[in-house]
Amino acid sequence: MVAGGTGMAPIKALLEDVADRKVKPRTQVFLGGRTWDDLYDFASLRKLSYSNPWLDVVPVVETDDGVSGAEHGTLADVITRYGAWADHDVVVCGSPAMIRATVSRMLVAGTPLDRITYDPFTMD
Repeated sequence: MVAGGTGMAPIKALLEDVADRKVKPRTQVFLGGRTWDDLYDFASLRKLSYSNPWLDVVPVVETDDGVSGAEHGTLADVITRYGAWADHDVVVCGSPAMIRATVSRMLVAGTPLDRITYDPFTMD
């Protein structure tokens, strides 16, 4: 799951659904913002990950202010650094520009389009 800004809200709803399942798939969430302060609802997401071993949270910040604990770069940069995600289902939520950049980069990296879910009205 890839979320930028308030795109975290629908991702959080999906995570609550996963938490209610009997079998919980291994889930990674990449939450991005320009700075640490822009990571929408990060504290509650991190808390959820502490109590659910199936969930990994990767904070992503664009501004390298010397604070450790986060990946640096755009969500598109970071998510593709982790690989092609060809055998994963991917959900991307956030601003139209972030969705366009992330989906485009994932396609170039080798993620099949049919494995990526996003708001299609944001793609031109």
